[in-house]
Amino acid sequence: MVTNERIPRGWRYRWQSHTLDLSAGGSLLAWHFDETARLYVSPASKPDRRLRGGLPVCWPWFGPAKTPGLPPHGFLQDSQFSEPQCEASEDRLTLTLHHQFAVEGQLADITLYYRLSRDGVLSVGAAVRNLGQTPLTFDIGFHPYLALPPETRTLAIRQGDSVKPLPRAIDEKWPLTASSLDLLLNGETWLTLTSEGFEQLGLWRIDDAKAQAIADLPDDACDDFFCLEPLSLGVVLGAQQQQAWQTTFCWHNHH
Repeated sequence: MVTNERIPRGWRYRWQSHTLDLSAGGSLLAWHFDETARLYVSPASKPDRRLRGGLPVCWPWFGPAKTPGLPPHGFLQDSQFSEPQCEASEDRLTLTLHHQFAVEGQLADITLYYRLSRDGVLSVGAAVRNLGQTPLTFDIGFHPYLALPPETRTLAIRQGDSVKPLPRAIDEKWPLTASSLDLLLNGETWLTLTSEGFEQLGLWRIDDAKAQAIADLPDDACDDFFCLEPLSLGVVLGAQQQQAWQTTFCWHNHH
């Protein structure tokens, strides 16, 4: 059984052992499984600003805007989707959002979905259709703030046979060389991320100085989250064409 209610930023859904908050802008604001937060949400977030944390969908640009005055990571988070379509069974919950936007003077249709399994696997998907008569260029990415357990000492990424330890602070983009990769926590596999359609992986973790410089983060937040961001930059979508992207997050234990 699914229950839902309106919350100030969007909608809250309860199903099985899950509680999800979805924003009117299509972002996953918060997610608890077995009463454990899977996504970090900053307690210093401002009620009249974008939420710092959760899982924002970044479109039609990723990172800082090229045009002065526009927000980072696109305008999708500030939009107004209609109430999600909800489909639920005993084993799976799917929430789907749909809207049309004007991008570079032409219409684009975007569909987002969040799919949860009973045992805590999350799949996030996006599909964009160019409704115009000329090619459309954009970036797209998922920006999850993964909530780290307090016992986190070291992090590493494993793609195929390659294991790369991560420094204390990082802000880099790596090529996605395999469809699946593992995030190792203290030397053990903690999370498996499987992606379709994306070309790069953003990695973002901050140190104390950076945390203190970000107004909507607590000064000691640097140990609380890590961002692992599947993304594609400079996607060129032909007239009347559609393209889709998907990422699945599978945790290997509970914390």
